[in-house]
Amino acid sequence: MTRRDLLDEDIGDIDEKVWQLPEVGRITDVQLENGAWRYPAGREHIRSAEDYNQLETFRILRILVEKYGLNKNHVAIRRGL
Repeated sequence: MTRRDLLDEDIGDIDEKVWQLPEVGRITDVQLENGAWRYPAGREHIRSAEDYNQLETFRILRILVEKYGLNKNHVAIRRGL
């Protein structure tokens, strides 16, 4: 992706290869049924679990998009949105 973004090189169909990485699978495998990701250590006396999960979902979506190049064509992104 660096070659594509910074050097304008044609890297071919890299998206599908990156999306199949085990790291992506570990993240997407723990996605909740409603499309969110669970915040691991929320303090419900401060905020609701739903609020914590929303923050975690935004954090995970950012990682998937920025680090692994996932986009709206990936099912985990569509479910998370």
